Amino acid sequence: MEKENAEQIKCVHEWLIESPNGPVSKGECLNCGQVSEFKNSMPVSGWDRTDNSKSNDNKKNDNNSNDNKKNGSGKS
Repeated sequence: MEKENAEQIKCVHEWLIESPNGPVSKGECLNCGQVSEFKNSMPVSGWDRTDNSKSNDNKKNDNNSNDNKKNGSGKS
């Protein structure tokens, strides 16, 4: 039993993971046969989201400037 525990500690796992089908996929180590579950997605946190309101405001300003130039009312 002690030898078995020592082998598990020394294993450098090489996982063969099933194709995604639901929130988790089963994986099996090709070296020692250990089985584990792997998440198929990561939760999104608030800091991952971007606030595009400033960039959208800049785009609106750029579009207005371009429209004014096309109509001949833009400042040069």
